[in-house]
Amino acid sequence: FLVVALHNQAAGRRDGDPPLQFIESATVPSWSDVGTLALVSLMTHPSQLPNAAVTSAVYRPLIDLARSLRDAADTSAYGTAMMRRQDFVWGSNAVAANQGLVLVQAYRLTGDTSFLRAAVGNLDYIMGRNPTGYSFVTGVGTKTPMFPHHRLSGSDTVAAPVPGLLVGGPNPGQQDRCSGYPSSLPALSYVDAQCAYAANEIAINWNAPIAYLAAAIDAEYGPQTSRRVRPRLSFTPTGDASTSKRPYVVVVSLDAFRHDYLAKYRPASLEALASRGIVARGLVPPFPSKTFPSHYTIATGLYPGHHGILSNAFYDPALDRWFRVKDTSSRNGQWYGGVPIWVAAQREGVRSSVYFWPGSEGVVAGERPTYWSPYHASVPDSQRIDESIARLRLPGAERPHLVMIYLTDVDDTTHHYGPDTPHTASAVASLDRALTRLLDSLRALPQRDSVNVVVLSDHGMYGAAQERMLALRPLLAAAGIDTTHVEMGDNGPVMSLWFHGDTAVARRALGALARVPHLHAYARGLTPPRWHLDGNARAGDVLVVADLGYLVARSASDRVLDAGNHGWDPVSPAMHGMFVAAGPQIRARGTIPAFESVNVYPFLAALLGLRDAPAVDGRLDVLAPYLRAAR
Repeated sequence: FLVVALHNQAAGRRDGDPPLQFIESATVPSWSDVGTLALVSLMTHPSQLPNAAVTSAVYRPLIDLARSLRDAADTSAYGTAMMRRQDFVWGSNAVAANQGLVLVQAYRLTGDTSFLRAAVGNLDYIMGRNPTGYSFVTGVGTKTPMFPHHRLSGSDTVAAPVPGLLVGGPNPGQQDRCSGYPSSLPALSYVDAQCAYAANEIAINWNAPIAYLAAAIDAEYGPQTSRRVRPRLSFTPTGDASTSKRPYVVVVSLDAFRHDYLAKYRPASLEALASRGIVARGLVPPFPSKTFPSHYTIATGLYPGHHGILSNAFYDPALDRWFRVKDTSSRNGQWYGGVPIWVAAQREGVRSSVYFWPGSEGVVAGERPTYWSPYHASVPDSQRIDESIARLRLPGAERPHLVMIYLTDVDDTTHHYGPDTPHTASAVASLDRALTRLLDSLRALPQRDSVNVVVLSDHGMYGAAQERMLALRPLLAAAGIDTTHVEMGDNGPVMSLWFHGDTAVARRALGALARVPHLHAYARGLTPPRWHLDGNARAGDVLVVADLGYLVARSASDRVLDAGNHGWDPVSPAMHGMFVAAGPQIRARGTIPAFESVNVYPFLAALLGLRDAPAVDGRLDVLAPYLRAAR
């Protein structure tokens, strides 16, 4: 009815007719309400709508619905939009499939891959990533329903049911009164039994959305896909027309990939990339050599003392607040200084896609990346790469020319097991497969001859042990300092101390720590110049730095949880990361000297052809010899 009404009104309108009326909200399709399917139908007939304003108004309710589903998935431990009790009805799996259908439509309309990721989460839920562990499609997976409420499956002589049927799924109503339901909790209220028709019924209107959802996702991620890309609605500003001839730059960060892993493990993808371009003997991180400060230095071309992200956790005396990467403060752009490369690009009409890069979740310098994703550690590397590639397949005016991707396998592994174990080889091999996937996908793009690829890491890694932990509270207490009134940073190679303006106590702390072997304590403003902290209050009133391999802890009872760590003075090669780059604008010069990561920013700006990138601490002349002259 909605489709016919809109078509008739659009086709036969006269001056003076009352304005078109649009629905204000959309709902997930269900047995009792299929109105949203009319919007889906309209998507295949956009010419039926009179103009762009009407098109946007018609589709806006579906986009708003999809955003609410995506936001629910982003807060779910299972990565699914199935978050409300009312989702778990008779046929709850059809709810999940129809939610996925809505999310796919929103992706097709906008090109925003966060909708596609949420749709994949719902498909994963149906296929087994759920509290029951069942794949709810018969014959698909290792734990699937054997007793669907299906006469043909129940009456033949084959033990397994007909494959490909979506059963109803968890239903806390338990209307069949079948014994054996393990729980009345919504997501656990499922039993695979002959009598459980309230959970195991099958229906064509349930199978239809799961078939659509699976086919749509396969079409988007399939490696040999050939399809007509639909024009997207622009709900964000489009790029400048001048970007059509601008090169592409893809930057991949391999967290904690130490410089020597290239020679030690010889990942084929990186060796092939290096053979076509340049590979540095090391990428020297800023101080402290921690994930957020280092990544944000790469993103801004500024040292941490100048961009303001002094560690993964720090205290700001002026704000009387803590910044911590593991809470929502890391998403608040007010903490971040400088102009990230994605903001500099967008100011010149160049769209950006930033996947999980530290600092990309907040509004910094007035902008977010064009496409960005809230961080979820559970998202596999393959998905991070596939979604980034999908953005590179967007229509020209909506396509990003700067793509940044953050991968974590090596960091996770070397923290847990240490930097030099057989587990590291496995993690490097996993990243090698991910990079091969990326490079193969880039070669399949029409714009492949315009793509420059930069693969780097934020820091190295070094072994840590309990016997090399140095506790500060006992040392300060021996000097008569009550540490309950001292703000203390996280345990690790570096710890900052804030004394709330009590300079006398700060001086006593310096004196007490000056005599401790393997520790170096610095007053604010008196740190080594090479660290470029320049008296930043976020570095602490007193900064305590351990020798390589030693750790600073708050209390003697604290335990060293990681077998590997980083954050030490980057003068040590063990803290150095890696850098490999190749592409049409990069000369093939092989091995080059190690350089500081602060110099990556002007290099990226030059590759993108940015004319008005801000002045930064980094220098273009460091990497300029490896750039081809613009044609």
